[in-house]
Amino acid sequence: TITKDSTFTVVGTDTKGCQNTASKTITKIDLPVLSYTGNTSICYGESTRITVSGGSSYNWGSVSGSSLSVTPKQDTTLTVIGTMQGCSSTLDIPITVKALPSVYISGVDAICFGDVATLTAHGADTYLWNDAANSTTNSISVSPLYTSIYRVIGTATNGCSSDAEITLTVNSLPVISINAANAICYGNNASLTASGATTYIWNGNIPGANYQPTITKDSTFTVVGTDNNNCQSSATKTITKINLPSLSFTGKDAVCLGENTRIIVTGASTYRWNDNSIGNMASITPSQDTLISVTGTMQGCSSTLDIPITVKALPSVYISG
Repeated sequence: TITKDSTFTVVGTDTKGCQNTASKTITKIDLPVLSYTGNTSICYGESTRITVSGGSSYNWGSVSGSSLSVTPKQDTTLTVIGTMQGCSSTLDIPITVKALPSVYISGVDAICFGDVATLTAHGADTYLWNDAANSTTNSISVSPLYTSIYRVIGTATNGCSSDAEITLTVNSLPVISINAANAICYGNNASLTASGATTYIWNGNIPGANYQPTITKDSTFTVVGTDNNNCQSSATKTITKINLPSLSFTGKDAVCLGENTRIIVTGASTYRWNDNSIGNMASITPSQDTLISVTGTMQGCSSTLDIPITVKALPSVYISG
């Protein structure tokens, strides 16, 4: 066994008993001392390139060359044989495959326009989000203007990373409108009808699309509409109160039997009497106490005035003699 440079001598004897000697020097060739460079601790899915030195040729089993790129799915050992000057040595290179963190995102996947969503990442030790601030906390609060995809990269203590993403849908708000008259006569009911959503609440506590309040003053009504996505918006309607005409009359309301009286009414723009005549004046010659009524209208609103007419009896005059 050659472990160093060595000289060997042999003595030969022939059949006549004569001897002679010969010598041979053998030089020891050192085995190649192999070493490597490259990453031997990688994350699952990564590739590593191992480069060996110390020999003149190398064999990895199925391939040759000084370098080998691998993408192992589990811990493995690479074996390379290096040869130089006809002598070979073997190097085993252990490769460790580290597990990726199981990263996921919790939180709502849909919001209404203008709302804020909180998204929380799990499964790793540190995080990097793709939001506007490049946040590094595990939770972020976002209020996008339109449907957006949020992605987070989570890194475990072993240095390996994986990512997760969530699509956050932004639902538009319902466009609420109110159909109603702009002005209503005092004491009448307004008819307000809301549209644009699925359910409605008037003035905070009155449900339904239709609302019929009694108008006694200028009033503003607010309706909140909710659609099928549970998104809400509101609309308002101001209704102006129109005062009823205040009617008054001039003329004699007490006449003698057979006497004519002319009643003139003021306070409105048009008038209709109980005998269906029109105008602001009525001329009558009642034969008994009577009640006449007139309805005055102004700005579409009406009120009625009852006018009692008293008929006084004539004296019974006679002459005696």
